[in-house]
Amino acid sequence: MVYGTLLPLPASMNPDLILSRLDIVPSEVTDDVVGDLRSAGFDVETHKRENHPFASLEWLVPTAITLVISQYASGLVREAAKEHYPVLKRALLRLVGRTTGPERQTPVSRVSTSGKDTTGEPPVVFSVLTTLRDEKRVRFMFTHDLDADQHEAAVSDLLGAIDRYASGAPDDPITAQIPAEGTWPKNDLVLRYSTQPGYGWRIVDLRPPQLSS
Repeated sequence: MVYGTLLPLPASMNPDLILSRLDIVPSEVTDDVVGDLRSAGFDVETHKRENHPFASLEWLVPTAITLVISQYASGLVREAAKEHYPVLKRALLRLVGRTTGPERQTPVSRVSTSGKDTTGEPPVVFSVLTTLRDEKRVRFMFTHDLDADQHEAAVSDLLGAIDRYASGAPDDPITAQIPAEGTWPKNDLVLRYSTQPGYGWRIVDLRPPQLSS
């Protein structure tokens, strides 16, 4: 796979947002989005990572473009920060549209350790990463089976899920999916968006088959 090293989350989340991209991703994919976020008052840091093969499961490796939302996210969709919500939502929609589905502008491909292209589904290019109230790292992966209308729903549901999880709301859809017992990892959760009726962002079970059955 063509990816970079995992982006660490700083212990002190000073910036509101961190935009990390591989050096093979054209700067025009992200530059205007970063500019608009900064103009709206967000403190945005940017990082460019070197491109090299990463031998691992796709769900466990960093995406070519990662937007890190700091713990500030817990107030993004509340009344006090309501003016920021539409700006962040538009930015996310632009990044998703440019990186996800058949019209994406980021031709990142899987490459084996021998350096040869591999066939199959294109790798996930864009994800959103955040740390929430109990120090869980949660990564939302935008897969290519979503169409333009589903992009809108996925982004809206993502922001809503972050806010409900961070605030400990009783209808929090993330906590409801985590078993209370067993070997399920309690940190570093990975979610993908399900288009089935009544679903939304679902935790990906990364346990070996013998443990997930």
